[in-house]
Amino acid sequence: VSGPKSKIPVIGALLNKIRRRASDFSAHFDTTRDQINKLMTTVSNTQTNLDTRNQQLDGMFDAVKHEHWLLGIHIAAGRLRLAEMREELDGMKANDSAAPTDAISIAELDAGVAELDKRLGDLLALQHSAMQCLPMIRLLQGNNSTLKSKFHAIREITIPAWERQFMLRVALAEQNNAVELAGRIDD
Repeated sequence: VSGPKSKIPVIGALLNKIRRRASDFSAHFDTTRDQINKLMTTVSNTQTNLDTRNQQLDGMFDAVKHEHWLLGIHIAAGRLRLAEMREELDGMKANDSAAPTDAISIAELDAGVAELDKRLGDLLALQHSAMQCLPMIRLLQGNNSTLKSKFHAIREITIPAWERQFMLRVALAEQNNAVELAGRIDD
């Protein structure tokens, strides 16, 4: 108990007990208030982080869309070049020349066609992967918005309701102590 002890005969011990209960309850209230304030700070920081993350995801969404578009251009250009190379290869094969240099040129062109075809496949896979990222980004943004809304409700509704209920509990405890004191004094 903080403060001097009551030396009043008969009810002094009761006063000390009530003061101790009030002091303990007040200390508990202060601890709870500190916890609520820390919670409010954490909620605010989390909301800010979610906003920041959504802005970053917006930038990422635009970059991925642009990448998808660029990949489409490269794929189209690669397909045109591949068709040209295949046409050239078919023309060389149809030219039944037995010269060793022609065979080497055909083999080199055939290897180039195979390599370009593989790279086009890689570009298509990359473009498909980029397209799959777009809905995932929007899903993350939607989840972040839902969480942000939930945290807003916590800050604006839940925590103030807790504080009101706690204040009512403090007032009720003080009232109970006063009623007990009055009853003991009357006795």
